[in-house]
This record gives sequence, C-alpha cells and structure tokens, in this order.
Amino acid sequence: MLPISSLRSLHLASVTLLPALYDRGAQLFARPPLRQSLAVPFFTTAGTVAAVEAMEKKLHSRCLQGTYPGSSVQRLTVPDDKICWDAPWQEYDPPVYTAESLKDKPYADPDVNDPKFRPRWNSLDDDVDRRSHIGQYTVVNGVPQNPIGRTGLRGRGRLGRWAVNHAGDPIVTRWKTDKNGNVMYSRDEDKPILQFVAIERQSGNEWAFPGGMTDPGESPEETVEREFFEEALEGKGATDKVIEHNRRLMEDHFRDGVQIYRGYVDDPRNTDNAWMETVAINYHDNSGSHLAKLKLVAGSDAKSAEWKDATADLKLYASHSEILSSPEAALPKQLSRSSSPEAALPKQLSRSSSPEAALPKQLSQSSSPEAALPKRLSRSGSPEAALPKQLSQSSSRKAALPMCQR
Repeated sequence: MLPISSLRSLHLASVTLLPALYDRGAQLFARPPLRQSLAVPFFTTAGTVAAVEAMEKKLHSRCLQGTYPGSSVQRLTVPDDKICWDAPWQEYDPPVYTAESLKDKPYADPDVNDPKFRPRWNSLDDDVDRRSHIGQYTVVNGVPQNPIGRTGLRGRGRLGRWAVNHAGDPIVTRWKTDKNGNVMYSRDEDKPILQFVAIERQSGNEWAFPGGMTDPGESPEETVEREFFEEALEGKGATDKVIEHNRRLMEDHFRDGVQIYRGYVDDPRNTDNAWMETVAINYHDNSGSHLAKLKLVAGSDAKSAEWKDATADLKLYASHSEILSSPEAALPKQLSRSSSPEAALPKQLSRSSSPEAALPKQLSQSSSPEAALPKRLSRSGSPEAALPKQLSQSSSRKAALPMCQR
C-alpha cells in the first residue's frame, strides 16, 4: 500500500483537468478549488487507496497473460508477489523470445549481445530516445530491465527496441449531439456524453486510439499528428476532396492539445527487457464546429474508424481504457481556461444570460451553493467519490511509477 505522501503526490501530479471540475464549481457557487482541498489530509480514505491499488494492478496485467501475441511461446506464470524485481525468486528462468521478423528491419535494434551494438541506455542515443518517462531503468549485464517488474518472458518479443519503445496516442474528442445539434446527456448521471475517435485494429479486433510508434527524431506531438492522419483520416477510401477537407480542419485546430498521460503502457507485447511507453494528447472540439466534422477513413492498420462513446464499460486495447478514464481526461481543457462558466460550455448549453439557466436542472434550482451541487460533489472527502465511476481511477504519471520502487 502506498504511503500517504505518495497518494498526495499522485493527486498533485494531475495536469489541469481534474481541478477544472472544482474550479468551474467555484466560479458558479463560490466553492474552493480542488488544489486548495489537496492540502487537507483526506488521503486516508479507503476509496482513494483502493483506486490507486486497482490502477497499479491494471498497469501490469495484460503483459503477464498466457501466450505471447503472434507466437506459440508461453509466458512463465508470475505470481503477484513476485512481479517486483526486489522480490527474491532464484528459480526465475523464463523463456527467451525475439521475433524472427525483426531481423534486418531498419527500425529494429540488433541483438543485445552483438558486440557492435553499443546503446547509450537511459539517454538520447543519436536520434533514438532510450529515456523512460518514468525515470531511470536498471541495466543488468548489459540488458535493460522492465521498470514495472517481471513479465514471465525475456528477450524483445515483437518490439523493435530494447528497453523503451515510444509511442504517441491522439485522443480527439467532442460532445455527442442529436440530429438537431443539441448536446446529448447520459441517462444515469445526466452528464454530457463525450465521444472520441477510435480505430478497430486489424489484429485482435480491439478498439484503440489511432496512435502508433514514434519515429527516430520525432517529437510526441509530431507522432500523434502523423499517426492520426495515417490511421483515421487517410485510408485507401479517402478521396482527394476528403483529404483536403480533413487537412484544413487539422491545420486550423490541431495545435492546442493537452497532454493527459505520459508513461508506461500495459501492452501485451511487453517483456522483461522491452516495453511500451506513450504520450497521450487530447484535442477537444468543444463547440462541435471543427474537429467534430472530420471525415474518418480507416488506415491500413485498421478495419474501421469511428466516434465512440466514452462509457465506463468500454474495453480498449492495452492501457487505453485506463488512459481515457484518468481524471486528467475527465474534462477537456476548454472547461478550465475561462473566467466565464458560459464560455466553457458548448453553445447548445449556453443560450442564457443566466449561468444557472445554462446548467442541468438539478444544478440550478437552489439558493444554496452546496444544495445546488450533485450529492457526490457536495461533501465528499474523496475526489474519487466526486467523479463518475468511469473517471475515478487515476492514471497520472505518479501511478505509472514502478510498483516496487516508490
């Protein structure tokens, strides 16, 4: 279990969007912002601790399961209490596997035992970034160790690089609307329904963000933009007219992204010596007037591309569900950058000179600020209790730190 100081750091590591939920409440109801509340010691609540522990398990579970993807190689079963490298396990001798298909690939590292291969671990190695987002990883006898722990398989698997394999994931979002352009609300929580662009992967039939691997010398922002074009906009079915339409929208509005995650990915391809990390960037169309009108065309690595509702029961590839349900992803940045509550809302929600009239009914009919707030927002000592269920487990950078090295 994490110490109280780590729990406090975990929540303080949030980027901007979780505090925005309370900042907006402060503007309307004179409620203190969350960052002030973080100074009080409410981190001992069972709900907070349980959420962190659940996130830890999810960060390192898919890469422990059964047969390695695309092979017949069976992982050695790793008990939960043996995942940490510090846990004694003298008999640990997992199989070694590196896909034959990686040989002579221009993007792939040579064998780690090749005398000509002299990587600069934990450094920028020419145009290859071998640095981890979660701190320095250990190198034992010239071979890097997965900083989260054992996976039951040595080697590189199907990953091109030893140690860190960097990727970028675009999370393009909009509010769901009906045929008349009115924002739609969920029935159970009476909240606007958030949608995001997803692709159905060719392998595994799983839904995922339209992201991909970072090319040598590429920044996360460049990776995210390139991959979004390739995977969701410029497939074989895209006409010149569609491509021009999409590029115009992207050039005008694909600049103000908010980074909502940077860290380890629980990818089924991870091994003891090679693993995935990503930077996820959110681009939100609050008004529904630009990115929401993109014409999606699946690329070569996808079966289809479409807008998906961000629901609690949606299952996505690797750690994508956890990234999407992080507190940072709970609110687009447009809700946090305005002194006017109305300016922060979609037009369909703001047609009133009275801020209260622009809010759902249960928020507007009360002379008491506390009474006007939903119960889960009014007197809860736990930020998790204040959020919808699907937004209650933090995937902040702190939660991505090695479980056994905090």
